[in-house]
Amino acid sequence: GNFVIQDHELGSGGYGHVFLATSASTPSERAACKVVDTRKMKREAVMREVQLMERLAHEFIIGLLEHVEIESRVFIFMELAPNGELFGRVVKNGSLTEPEARRYFGQLMAAVDHIHKAGVAHRDLKLENVLLAAPWDAAAVAAGEVPLVKLIDWGLAHQHALRADGSVVGEVLRSRCG
Repeated sequence: GNFVIQDHELGSGGYGHVFLATSASTPSERAACKVVDTRKMKREAVMREVQLMERLAHEFIIGLLEHVEIESRVFIFMELAPNGELFGRVVKNGSLTEPEARRYFGQLMAAVDHIHKAGVAHRDLKLENVLLAAPWDAAAVAAGEVPLVKLIDWGLAHQHALRADGSVVGEVLRSRCG
């Protein structure tokens, strides 16, 4: 592919490990690479996660750069959110200030609104699945310039069937009476 995987592990989950990767052509460009063994997780499930990431592109959702399959492994290269999990920030600080919480929550809700309009339910929203894309800079945040969060982990997500008008099949349609 277009990336070189480094020895530095960024994190791990039930079905894979995430490593730092660098661009093969521009080593200063960094990415995250999730390595999933298809002997432990069905290939179809991994590819469904990749397809969801392709379809759900949004400024507050981790971006898919490419994916590569080699033998029994799928390498999912994503944009790097270098400032860790929101969970880590809360644990480190003990709490968030009201302005911090408001900005994080607003961006997270924008991501959730985007996926719900696409008929997708994440089904695993938690602080560990929200990465920090940028360090807290009060002036930049106040100016609305900084995407702070990136929603990750689409392994448990569910794609609802959609009608031609974009509404979810099974959704109760309400009339606008009164």
